[in-house]
Formats: sequence, structure tokens, C-alpha cells
Amino acid sequence: MLGTEYTGTDSDTSYNLYKDGTLLKNVTDSTNYLDAAGTSTSKYTVSVVLKGAEGAQSAAVTVGRSSMRAPADTAGLTYNANDAAPGISMGTANSTSC
Repeated sequence: MLGTEYTGTDSDTSYNLYKDGTLLKNVTDSTNYLDAAGTSTSKYTVSVVLKGAEGAQSAAVTVGRSSMRAPADTAGLTYNANDAAPGISMGTANSTSC
């Protein structure tokens, strides 16, 4: 699962997601993408597309399985978008990857 930073308010902005150098998906309206065919050796890059012009691709990363486990008792717990989650941040140029 790859996560993105996306407000949904800027229709002129999207993100191209590449796997092993090949365009996988243009992300226009989502905060994540699941590549069911991805492997532990797949390399991913992203680029911003602003008003039809594509920016430079990010450095390549690999994504592994998370060892995080949900607690047995979830009573009283809440979740908010952007709570800690492993993935690739595809935000603005000033964003940092996690």
C-alpha cells in the first residue's frame, strides 16, 4: 500500500506512480494505492503532474510488508487520515517521505 498526501481540492494536480520504471497509475483522487502485483523487490517512484506538466520522478524506493499489528482491544480508539502509516509520501515539494 502506498500512501499519498492529497487534499482533493486542486483538480489541476495529480501524481504519476511508476513501478520498475513503467507508469503504473495516474493518481487523481485517492490517498493511497495498492499494487497487488508488487513484490518486495519492486521499485517505485512518483512524480507530480501539475496542469498537465510532469515534474521529475522521486528517488526509487522498495516497499516491504509491515510488521504492525492492530491491538486486540480497539474500543475507544479512533483513526484519522494521515495517522502513522508506512508508505511513500507523494505530497508537495516541501513534504518529506516517511
